[in-house]
Amino acid sequence: MKKLIAILAAVSILATPVVAEARHRDNHNRNAQHQRDRGVSTGGAIAIGIGALILGSAIASSNRQRQSRSEEPRYEPQYQYQYVCQNEYVRDYSGNYILDQSGRAIFRQRCWYQ
Repeated sequence: MKKLIAILAAVSILATPVVAEARHRDNHNRNAQHQRDRGVSTGGAIAIGIGALILGSAIASSNRQRQSRSEEPRYEPQYQYQYVCQNEYVRDYSGNYILDQSGRAIFRQRCWYQ
């Protein structure tokens, strides 16, 4: 799309002075030509061509910026966190195991991301 716009802008810039000059080449009397002709003058044609070039370049650059944003690499961590669980026996403040009614040590499960 942007190549097409750039080509159209280049053709319009190159063709407008040629077309405008060809219209005025046949008549040597410019005063009579301006009275009869209600078309675009050479200066106007050049201004239109420059405006088309500016508009085409603005459209092409906005399209390029949009593409570059979508192609940015996404951040992916180098490693994945793992959910790890560990069984451990419950101890009191003095470091002794806490026992249940049948005399077995009570344990609990601790889990965390690593």
